[in-house]
Order: sequence, then C-alpha cells, then structure tokens
Amino acid sequence: MNSDLNRRRFLQVAGLAGASILTGCRGATDTRPNVVLLLADDLRHDVFSFAGHPVSRTPAIDDLAGDGILFPDAFVTTSICAISRASLVLGQWAGRHGIADFGTGLSAAQEKLSAPFLLRESGYHTGFLGKYGIGWKLPPSTPYHVCECFGGQGDYYRPDDERHLTARLAESATRFIRGAPRGRPFFLTVSFKAPHAQGRNAFLPDHGLASLYDDAAIERVPTDTAEHYAALHPALAGEHEGRTRYLERFGDDQRLRTTRLNYLRLVAGLDRAVGRIREAIVNAGESARTIVIFTSDNGFFLGEHGMAGKWLPFEPSIRVPLIVHDPRLAGRQRRRQMALNVDLAPTLLDWAEIDAPRAMQGRSLRQALTDPAAMLRDDWFYEHHYQPKASYIPASTAVRGTRYKYIRWHGEQAGESLFDLEADPRETRDLAQSPEAATLLTELRARHDLLQEETSRPA
Repeated sequence: MNSDLNRRRFLQVAGLAGASILTGCRGATDTRPNVVLLLADDLRHDVFSFAGHPVSRTPAIDDLAGDGILFPDAFVTTSICAISRASLVLGQWAGRHGIADFGTGLSAAQEKLSAPFLLRESGYHTGFLGKYGIGWKLPPSTPYHVCECFGGQGDYYRPDDERHLTARLAESATRFIRGAPRGRPFFLTVSFKAPHAQGRNAFLPDHGLASLYDDAAIERVPTDTAEHYAALHPALAGEHEGRTRYLERFGDDQRLRTTRLNYLRLVAGLDRAVGRIREAIVNAGESARTIVIFTSDNGFFLGEHGMAGKWLPFEPSIRVPLIVHDPRLAGRQRRRQMALNVDLAPTLLDWAEIDAPRAMQGRSLRQALTDPAAMLRDDWFYEHHYQPKASYIPASTAVRGTRYKYIRWHGEQAGESLFDLEADPRETRDLAQSPEAATLLTELRARHDLLQEETSRPA
C-alpha cells in the first residue's frame, strides 16, 4: 500500500469489500463522491454570458454556475500551460515542483504524490481525456485506468475525422461515465484544447459554429492603445512575445475581429461539451453524487495592455474561471476568497477523505465551499520564469493581495510595478514611482521575499 494512502479510507473500503464477499453482493458501495474536472486551456474568466459578456452566449456553463458555487477571484500561480498543470495536480508552486518548461514531465516520485495517483490508490476509477500538457510525453499508466490523451498541443481536426476535438472529447467523456464501474467512485479529467490557438494564431472553431456571432459588434478593450502600451514598465517595451503576438492577432481591425470571434466560437463549442457531459452524468444516474469542477490552466490577453498570450502577472493573464458544482450544497452562491490552482489537489483529496501529502502547498477549498467567511489567504505569490529559445518573455514575480499588486520584473530591465486594484482594476496607473507609496513598497518587497522563500522551500 502506498504510504500516502489514508489508512482510515483503506480500512473502510477493505472492510466493505470483505462484507460484500461474505454476503454474496456484487461489490461494495463506496459512498465518496465522483469528481469530473473540466479543464479548459487559455480560457479567460469573463467570456461567459453569466459574467456579462456582451457577445458570448454560454447556456450550459451559465447553468453550471447558477447551480454551483462560483469563485470570481480564482487565479493561477504561474500563467503558462505546462507549469500551471503541474501545480494543479501536485498542489505546489513552481518554485517547489521545479517543472519550468514544456519538456519536463513529473518524476516517478512526483507522480506518486499527485492527486490522481492517490485517488486511484484509494479506490477511485480514474480517467484522463485530452491534452496532457505536462512534458511532451504522455503520462505513465499508474494514475489512470483510462487515458485517451495526447502530448504536445494537438490538433482540432484529424485528416480522417470531421468532428472537432472538443466534440470528440465530450463523446469520450460520455463513454467513460457510462462505462465507469458502479458502486465505485470515479475521477475524470477532461482536458480541452479549447480555446487555445492552433499554431501561433489559428483559432479554429467547430465548422458548425463558423458563422456564430457574425453580426456582433467587436470593439477594442479600453487599455488596447499605443499610448497605454508606451506607458508600461520598460521591461515590457520593445519586442517580446506578448507584443509580437498582439501585432499578429490584433494589429488591425480585421485581424482583431477574426481572432476575437473565433476565440468566442471555441468557447461556444466548449459550452456545448459541458452540456453534453452534464447530460451524461444525469443519464448514468450519477448526478446526485458527482461534483463537477470547471476551470482553466491560465487566463488570456485579448489586447489588454497592447498584448496577447498570457505569462505576465496582469489580471487577464492570471485570473481564471472556477465553478464548483456539488449536488450536496445549495447552488447560486459566490465566494469572495482568493482561490488558486494549487488548491484543487488538496480539495480533491479532502473530498475523497485522503490525507494530503505534506509536500502539497495549496489549501482545500472544502470549508470555503460551505462557509463564505472561511479564510483562505490575504495574498499569494506569483512566479513566471520560463524563457523560450526563439523569443523573449519578461520574467516576473509578484504578490497579489486583496487590494494591491506588487510586481518585480527580472532580467535586463529589472524593476518593479505597483497597482491599486481597488481604485484601478484595469491596472493603468503604476504607483511604483510615487513618493506616497514608499512605505507600502517597503512592506510589499519584504512580503514578496518571504512568500518567495516559503513557496520555493523543499518539502
């Protein structure tokens, strides 16, 4: 038995299994909840009709949010696919887990401390569908009974298949849910590519959605101006990947319209898939015991600050949607606590009655789901150090608090930025050079250094 497996759960499941043999029953009934994790890729927190988006229509995700618990203040600790996904399954900051690029996968020791592995060890039937995204190789078979996944970025269409990848994943999820062993809880991750670009700039929606929103008016976001970009910190001046991709995707009105509409069409396809998966849960008779989590591996710039992509510690990049639908809890609730991607692994284990390994740094959201006053954190540490070989991304670390955000820029244009998110939610006024902010900056520099040391400390 794995040393991290909770002994109480092991004895409970083993005892039930023994009882079923004695009584001649088909199998023991494990009453722990099923969990379905719906993980989008590059999905912003605000592109849903429930969030007030003027164009996007997302009835299935709206229903999930309406019936569930919404965390409007949910974030990732590193805004880039591979590193964020490693943080999600391990419950650790990048400074601890050490995965700093796209090629590095989980080590064997890390795999055994991941939430999916521990869930399988405790008796869950586990599955992973879609983009794996941690290292270029596929995961070892140990965490998952079913793994219909792909390495790298994948393609929306196959040469021999007219179905869009998002629709194919919904069909695979339906098969998994329908075929999962009864009397045994299951954990399923559906890892979508949508609405990530294919290649650098091709956002390829389902052919059936190609004309959706054709009549919509698309306007530039308020901070998408040359003047605003010129006023940003020197670390963001000149050619860097976020600015280069901005010019490619949003450099003129036609490119802006095409990119934005196809991004929203990919979101519409994602919405359809969410609806189909929830329907499959109902049809399997599992709706009363299945928790559904909907989130993303990072946010995404759609022109804010004159940039595209993610990576940087501004709000559109680090903020993600997080909806938890637990049929045991009353829905239509919002939680104002700041939730992080590193919180999901310990939350999954908490639901499964498994003690989280000491190496996990996130905090279970279980208490916050039932108690709006439960305290999670007042601030948290952000880090992004990945440097691609062929381009430049400014490295940054930050402290994001309930009111202030302190950013430290690294490299040749080292420096710092400070924003008052309460007075300036779009982050348009950098206060770092303001004499009035001197005392606050001193405090935040110290807080930054403390959090950096704590999050990078070995387990």
